[in-house]
Amino acid sequence: MKTLLVWTGEDDTSLCAALSGVPGLELRRASSAADAAAAMPSADAMVTSVIPWNAALAAALRAAPRLGWMQVLNAGYDNLEALGLPARLRLSTLGALGSGAIAEHALALLLGLYRALPRAQAGAQREQWDTGGLRGAIAPLAGSTVAIVGYGPIGQAVARLLRAFGATPMAVAQRARTEDGVAVRPYAELHAVLAKADGVVICAPLKPATTRLFDAAAFAAMRPGARLVNISRGAIIDTAALCAALDSGRLAGAGLDVTDPEPLPPGHALWRHPAVLLTPHVAWAGRRAEEQQQRTDFVVANVARFAAGDVPLGLVSFTSPDLESDASCASSH
Repeated sequence: MKTLLVWTGEDDTSLCAALSGVPGLELRRASSAADAAAAMPSADAMVTSVIPWNAALAAALRAAPRLGWMQVLNAGYDNLEALGLPARLRLSTLGALGSGAIAEHALALLLGLYRALPRAQAGAQREQWDTGGLRGAIAPLAGSTVAIVGYGPIGQAVARLLRAFGATPMAVAQRARTEDGVAVRPYAELHAVLAKADGVVICAPLKPATTRLFDAAAFAAMRPGARLVNISRGAIIDTAALCAALDSGRLAGAGLDVTDPEPLPPGHALWRHPAVLLTPHVAWAGRRAEEQQQRTDFVVANVARFAAGDVPLGLVSFTSPDLESDASCASSH
């Protein structure tokens, strides 16, 4: 009999009900982060979310040598990695589950930039009907070239949506290849790819190699008037360099579901920048009921594999500098 600890920081009643039917398993449900930390030493495995994970939970995990496997209800896990994961731990994520919703959000932000919605909204708040000025800021997405940075499940879903709108996707990832007709170039060629792109969508995970990947040099390599969307992690962008590129007009607009810092402090320039669309890290939200059920089904099946002594699915290597699987915004992301 193996012991599974469940604490997600949200209402996990239905998930626990589904998990209670897994044979060979003793289910323990924590009521708080402190309760979860106290229960870790007697657990063999844990189902949790990366969103409420903190230093105290990370310390409790390191001090619980019996706990050898963790299933997170997310695709991204960089905050767990940053706080420290013991080498003994095997970690499973949701992988591609939820990538469709995140890709839709990315396209919504990108379309908003192409249609100059930040400028239109600013005019509406001033009660100004600025038709002429707005017309000059609008550009068609159809016929444009969009670079996707990070070409895992989310990046591939973004590419499919871009094609439906008549745009041409290209991509940057760890390994050069052609996938589903999309030319994928290695990260070493990022600046060359940016020079060819009218728009950019960041879907890469946050790793040492991608931290501040979009710095002043990257913005200088971009086409003047390009539009940038980030639905991955805020720290992939150097915020000061982003603000400079927006202020100079080099960048026509930015759609940000994630920022660095996050959340933005009061008074930060990005809050009211006239070329910025901001959403509060919600790209993962809005999944259909059947997608929610898919998540539950995946977790239950994976826990059953663990209980039976089989290798769980969705295992990741948190010591590898892999740039190819994309992060799904900390809560799917």
